[in-house]
Amino acid sequence: MVAAPSDARETVDDTPMTFVLADSPADRQRQDLLEGGDQTIYAAGGITSGTTKQFLAFVKAHNVTQARVYFDSPGGLSIEGMELGRAIRTLHFNTAVGARRKPGAEPSICASACAYAYAGGEARFLDEGSGSLGLHQFHLDKKKAPTSDVQAMSALMLSYLTEMGVDSEAFTLASMTAPDELIILSSEDAERLGFANNGALPTTAGIELPQMTPLLMITQVHYDRKVRLGFACSVSRLHMEAEIESARDGEPHVKDLTRAYFEFDDQPALIGRGPRAASFAEGAVHLSRVLDEENQMRLVKTRKVKIWLENGAPDRWGGSIDLRQVGPQIAGFFEQCASGRRIVPSLPATSKTQKLAIMDMRRDKDSPSLGLLDYGSIRRAGKSASSISYVVGLKDKEPYYMVSSNSFDCAGLRVKALRYLSSRDGAALDSRETDWQPALPNTPNGLMLQLACGTAALPADRIRLSDAFTVMREFLDRKIYAQP
Repeated sequence: MVAAPSDARETVDDTPMTFVLADSPADRQRQDLLEGGDQTIYAAGGITSGTTKQFLAFVKAHNVTQARVYFDSPGGLSIEGMELGRAIRTLHFNTAVGARRKPGAEPSICASACAYAYAGGEARFLDEGSGSLGLHQFHLDKKKAPTSDVQAMSALMLSYLTEMGVDSEAFTLASMTAPDELIILSSEDAERLGFANNGALPTTAGIELPQMTPLLMITQVHYDRKVRLGFACSVSRLHMEAEIESARDGEPHVKDLTRAYFEFDDQPALIGRGPRAASFAEGAVHLSRVLDEENQMRLVKTRKVKIWLENGAPDRWGGSIDLRQVGPQIAGFFEQCASGRRIVPSLPATSKTQKLAIMDMRRDKDSPSLGLLDYGSIRRAGKSASSISYVVGLKDKEPYYMVSSNSFDCAGLRVKALRYLSSRDGAALDSRETDWQPALPNTPNGLMLQLACGTAALPADRIRLSDAFTVMREFLDRKIYAQP
């Protein structure tokens, strides 16, 4: 982090922010090859009153459903910056710092209120080749603004950053930097603070029960691929399987394979050689290894795992997964495996109050059912998306409750799911994973794919704010399916 005088960059640009869509054939080719299919929107100028409305009108006019917004802005109105960030998050767009400039032009910057708009991206890109990301105190005229206004604004901005997944330390750093200065975040500091994630969504962990065999599954979705680590324990050993799911470039790297291996915090581990060191099946690259006690101890302390394939090409290919947030779950699973204690599964985590979309309701008195989508669980990265959905019903006069963690291929119009059978109170009983299947139009799966991929929207009368299991219990207990 570097503190620098903000000079003109702190002041709102006289020119309001404008938006340009890069849509030439060369642009589209670059976007498909390098940016996961994101369309490029350049946003340059000051953030002023009405910027968010202008942005939404621009997106609608150009029919943009998947985008990366490149910011080049000295800042502007803080509240408007947060509104713009929320609009970007609602659209599941990504953000970066940069501009379309001629050679020799000054580097781009996203500072002050622009940093809050940038934080709205689901994937937020920043590296040493990007423009700069700058923070400082928000400015209110202290002669006119009472202390209560300053405190309220501070609470509002801190709440926003937390909502966007940014560490509260970022607000502390901004508060310590005078309004006429900027603190420039390095790419490492921006990633540590959660401002940048470079296309990787937070890592998740959960117990799955295929054929009633407990597996710990660690998953991280990147903008261009999904990386998973699965752990299973037997009587005498612990197995690990890595999976890299990439729609465009996994299979060629398995051909003529010379070696495949892991890196635990950049240190090589579990090296396999020859054509059997990895395999390709069902659209993903797989590596399977037995974890001895030494590698279990190394893995528990590891912050990031990288998986690499080499086949004689100039560059190796692979993926990575951040373990910092799931270390306790890994350590606990390893300990339970060693002790022989029963491993209890858990359903996908959700908030207590969910934005539920009614996907399907069958009023058949013998086999009624209700399908719900947790609208707030939708996540989009490149041409992939995910969501959590629920189904409740009667089968042979017995109630059933099912929770599904869905993965969508937006380009291939496919869906697969990890489905949990649960009790009426939300305790997992069993689970199984489906294969990829078509998400046909005019079906619940087809509509869920459209919603998750951003190609459709639901009317307000099909949305309910509640807890999914409360709604499901009411459906059966009050026999809503039998009501006119």
